[in-house]
Amino acid sequence: MPTVSVTIPTYNRSILIKDAINSVLNQSFQDFEIVIIDDGSTDDTKSVIESFTDSRIKYFYKENGGCASARNFGIKNCTGQYIAFLDSDDLWPENFLEIMIGKLQSNPDYGASYCLIYGRYPDGKEEVKHEARLCKSGKITKDLFKTGFIWLQTSVFRREALADFHFDNSIRNAADTDALLRLSTKIKFLFVTETHGILRLNHGISPRLNSSTFNCNRIRILERFYYKLGGNRFVDAATARRKISHAYHHVAQNFYSISCRKAALYLYFRAIKYWPFDMRLYVCVYKSWMLQKNKDKNPKWKMPTPLEKNL
Repeated sequence: MPTVSVTIPTYNRSILIKDAINSVLNQSFQDFEIVIIDDGSTDDTKSVIESFTDSRIKYFYKENGGCASARNFGIKNCTGQYIAFLDSDDLWPENFLEIMIGKLQSNPDYGASYCLIYGRYPDGKEEVKHEARLCKSGKITKDLFKTGFIWLQTSVFRREALADFHFDNSIRNAADTDALLRLSTKIKFLFVTETHGILRLNHGISPRLNSSTFNCNRIRILERFYYKLGGNRFVDAATARRKISHAYHHVAQNFYSISCRKAALYLYFRAIKYWPFDMRLYVCVYKSWMLQKNKDKNPKWKMPTPLEKNL
C-alpha cells in the first residue's frame, strides 16, 4: 500500500497532462501511486499517458460525467493512507508531497493540510493567487465561507477524512468549493507555509470554465450550505447574508459588463435582498436600468435552479 494516492482527473488535456504527471514523478517523496481518471477525453490523452512506463501510474477511462464524478471515481480506486488531488493542467514543486504529508504525520489531529497556490504564466513568471484570503489552521468553516479560497490541488487529506464522502455530481463547475465547505465542518485543516501549488495560466487552450457560470454555481453552493446543510451552525447570519450578497453582486457585475441587462438586474436585486445596507447596489441598479435600456444580449437568461439538499 502506498503512503499517498495522487488522483488526477482529466478531460482533453493531452498537451498539459504530461507535465502534471512528471511533476508528481519528480517529487522528493516517492512512496505514491498516481490514479488518473480520464473523463471521456476525445483527444490523444490515453496515448500520452500510456507513454509512461512507471508501474505506479494507474489509468482509468470512464464516460464523461464532469469533474466531480471523476474525483469520486478516483477516490474509490485509491489505496493510499493519504489522498492528494492534482488537476491535469497544474503542477507541484518537488517538495510538495514530502512537506504536506510530513505536516500531517506530525499533527495527527488534523484531517487535511493545505497551502497557497502560485499562478504561473507561459513566460515562467509566478504570482501568489489570493495570498491573504485564507491562511489559517483549525476549524475554518466560517473563514472558508467568507473567502471561498482553498485550492483542492494544494490539499492533502487523510484517507479516513474522505470516508463516506463524495463530491456532488450535480455541480458541473465549482464542485470543489462545495466539497471543501462540507469537509470543513467535519475535520480540521492545517495551513502549510513551506510549499505551494502551481496554477498554470494562459496556457493556450480553452478556459477551464465560464466565470459567470462558475459564480452562479458558487451562489447556489453558499445558499444550500447555509440554509439546507446546517451551515448556520458554523456561520453567523450577518456574515452569511453579507457574503451571499457580495456573491450576487460580483456575478451581476459580470453580466452588466457584457450588457446582459435582465441577468444583471435580477442579480443586483437578489444582492439587495440579502444585504440592503450596501449603497453601491442601488447605484448599480440605476446604471443597469437607465444605461442599458434596449440593450440586452441575453434577454432569455434564467438563474439556475437551487441545489437540492440531498447529495
